[in-house]
Amino acid sequence: MKKNLKVIILILAMSIIGIWVLSKIPFESDINQTITAKIYKDGVIVQDTTVIINGARSNYIFADEQYYEGQFIVEYYERTSREGMKANIKWNEEFEEARILYHQNATFPSLEINHELLINKEMKDFALGLQDGTIIATSDEMYQNYLESINPSK
Repeated sequence: MKKNLKVIILILAMSIIGIWVLSKIPFESDINQTITAKIYKDGVIVQDTTVIINGARSNYIFADEQYYEGQFIVEYYERTSREGMKANIKWNEEFEEARILYHQNATFPSLEINHELLINKEMKDFALGLQDGTIIATSDEMYQNYLESINPSK
């Protein structure tokens, strides 16, 4: 009986340690895609642009936060394509709202981009705002959702 109890405790302890280890390992997905998006100014589409996303997104199993590190180049907005420019995206829980932060050579240049970003888990649908009011979005739905997220009272 004591031997069975020791085996059960050992299996339970090893299971707990295994789950803990899995929760700390950042399984990554490589993202390499080019997406077409629309440029909105004052609610009107003024042109199309291409967005290049090339990097790695984490897939922590039991984490509330996920991360992306790599290029997020908006061809319309040349500042995002400077040499050495990278973007960090951090999702919280639902993969719907995220924060984006650009960095270049250990600095965080002011690109006049709002840090709030709407983006889905696959990184194919998103909306991003510039501080001058311009919004870059992959669809009218993402554009509307972005407007609602930055102006919740409207």
